Amino acid sequence: MQENNPRVGRNEPCWCGSGEKFKKCHLNRAAMPKRTLQEIIETAQTAYAKKYCLHPDQATCNRGIIKAHSVQQHGGLSKIAIKGQVYSFKDNNVGDIAKGNGLAIPKLVIVGKASTFTGFCGLHDDQTFAPIEKHPFISCPEHAFLLGYRHFCTELFTKRAAASLLPTLRQADRGKPLEFQFALQQNVDVFQEGFDQGFKDVEKIKAKYDEALLSKDFSHVQYYIVRFNEVPDLLCCSGYFPAYDFDGVELQSLLVLNKIPDHVNFSIVTTDKGGAAVFSWLGDNNASERLVKSLHKMSDAELPNAIIRHTFEYCENSYISPVWWDALNEKTKMALRQRISNAANGLVERKNTCLMDDGHRYVKWTVAARESNLTI
Repeated sequence: MQENNPRVGRNEPCWCGSGEKFKKCHLNRAAMPKRTLQEIIETAQTAYAKKYCLHPDQATCNRGIIKAHSVQQHGGLSKIAIKGQVYSFKDNNVGDIAKGNGLAIPKLVIVGKASTFTGFCGLHDDQTFAPIEKHPFISCPEHAFLLGYRHFCTELFTKRAAASLLPTLRQADRGKPLEFQFALQQNVDVFQEGFDQGFKDVEKIKAKYDEALLSKDFSHVQYYIVRFNEVPDLLCCSGYFPAYDFDGVELQSLLVLNKIPDHVNFSIVTTDKGGAAVFSWLGDNNASERLVKSLHKMSDAELPNAIIRHTFEYCENSYISPVWWDALNEKTKMALRQRISNAANGLVERKNTCLMDDGHRYVKWTVAARESNLTI
């Protein structure tokens, strides 16, 4: 965006960098009606309701797009639901955040609608994820890969929808004074630069996962799994670029241009004997390996609460047992709401202490086993 005075000709390119003529863009922006909250919500709903299949073999796609689940469905969400409902923070809108005094609030969602996205046809969703949906979870490269692949499909779908909303975000200065218009457009420029880079990184990583899926070669999948004797109080499917480990040590800089950061996928699933927290990645990811090694050093007593801190800090796509959440005291709930609000806000710069012990004891899970194909 140009920083000079916006006194440009009516037919010249607008100062905001949109590519449109000034007269069709910001000339009379201050006099335009402000965008309403309802307009923003409806625009977002339309963006996230697009239907297409993300499977790489488009030739065999049956085009019957379904509401695919990003979190374990069969034998998963139903185990932690009450009257067919679980808590979620994922679908908070602007109004919800306002009610929560700036923090996300839990909302009950029906299990059948929880974690769904219209990013697969019925054929490919069934074929691709059958090993982890129709059979008990086992610690192996294929199952760890499929949990990670499910995350990257969900993430790509979400980023595509978010990209289509950027023009709407730039319209948020309608009815605002010139100073506000300048500030908003500059902020969106900064946001879009980071968003575009993250979008490209996800596309490239997902392409590598596509190759492994089509070849059924899971030999480059690394995993670290913690099994619990109890059914977990929440389930999730997520992933991110780890910056700090559980000791507060920096793992990698996320500001290096033209380099895809090391990634880690993370899921919590139910098993035939309780549950499991699954970390996985594809290829040699030094940062991810160091992350799980810092977790592995913990005692069995420390580990479950570390998993909860990690989940709420980085996993917005989580679904929570109402029984567990409602039993927490308000101070503990506030700590978790702050963490999951960080997860939902990609602009938050986390401190190196974000995964370290915060003094809260969230769950009473007991560790059954730790399983990995890494040398730990």
